[in-house]
Amino acid sequence: MRDINEQQQLLTKLMEFRYDPEGFVYYAFPWGKPKTPLERYTGPRPWQKQELRQITAHIRDDMQRSKLGLPPRPYYTSISSGRGTGKSALLAMLNCWLMTCWPGGTGITTANTEAQLRSRTMAELGKWHTMLINRHWFNKSSMSLRPQEWYAKLLREQLQIDTQYYYVEGQSWSEE
Repeated sequence: MRDINEQQQLLTKLMEFRYDPEGFVYYAFPWGKPKTPLERYTGPRPWQKQELRQITAHIRDDMQRSKLGLPPRPYYTSISSGRGTGKSALLAMLNCWLMTCWPGGTGITTANTEAQLRSRTMAELGKWHTMLINRHWFNKSSMSLRPQEWYAKLLREQLQIDTQYYYVEGQSWSEE
């Protein structure tokens, strides 16, 4: 395991982005860094930034609703576009944000078929996980992203966070 003080500092910094997925995406990935897949990019695509901002606005609105004693509302969005526009990339960034900033959270990622889920959606999560500043906290398999055992143990023992359902998992979609 890496230096515990270094990991605590990284966790503290990353938790600053709990309610700011756009800020997280800019901090957690190597935008513009030479010899990385993102060396030619300064950040997400404009439509991805807009979506991240809408999610942030929704979170802040729900926080205000909570202060008024109102129930939270689900966030709905629909993105229709062609191939290669960055839909799976945005989903991967959001899954990395969930796993990092919401310890103990569960994410279910779906696709129409298992083949599409494995070869596109979850493969894209693997690409972004590889570039994630705290990638060493998580174990990526073909269909899930889960905390490494040392990290899960730290969350259970130090923060009393149940890690049994702490993952992002791929599931093929069905009406049932």
